[in-house]
Amino acid sequence: MRFLIVHSDSLAALFEAQLKGRLAAEQMGVAAAVVRVNRKPASCEHEALG
Repeated sequence: MRFLIVHSDSLAALFEAQLKGRLAAEQMGVAAAVVRVNRKPASCEHEALG
């Protein structure tokens, strides 16, 4: 097997430029999921774990 690794400065710069926005979107998604989960509290341990 042979592998060729190619590095692109322009693709690396594009990735870096988009990273902050991607992380912010992911953080908002996680926060929204937490809100949805906490909207209805579990009434028993089995429900809480499930």
